[in-house]
Amino acid sequence: MVAAAADYFYAKRRLGWTVSLFFGTVPMARDGRGLDEDSTAHIDKLFRDGWSLVMFAEGTRSRDGSVGKLRSGAAVLAAQYNLPLMPIHVSGTHDVMPVGRYWMKRRRGKPLPKRHPIEIRFGAPIPPQGVERRGEV
Repeated sequence: MVAAAADYFYAKRRLGWTVSLFFGTVPMARDGRGLDEDSTAHIDKLFRDGWSLVMFAEGTRSRDGSVGKLRSGAAVLAAQYNLPLMPIHVSGTHDVMPVGRYWMKRRRGKPLPKRHPIEIRFGAPIPPQGVERRGEV
């Protein structure tokens, strides 16, 4: 499953339904109120059922393609559920779906539009730390 910003992708019912169906997303609040029981109840069941969760540590897409300020939400979830964090670097997505777009775009090309190149790199798992040490994670 992929965490999707509740205030952006789930603000409209039709869009929320579409991203859930096509991309396997679940709504995640990113308004700074923390990960209280109400905002993570749906996540609890998915973790118990063995699902993994993809979260973007910056909390949003990059405005210029560079890595933004990291947020602590993933570290808090890792500590709360005693799950390791798997760092993944995805490059090239800014060209595919920059901020402000709800759907991917293709490069112009003949005879058919071409896809933008994307590169994915995986780091070593990071063991969970206590919530009080989430900044170090």
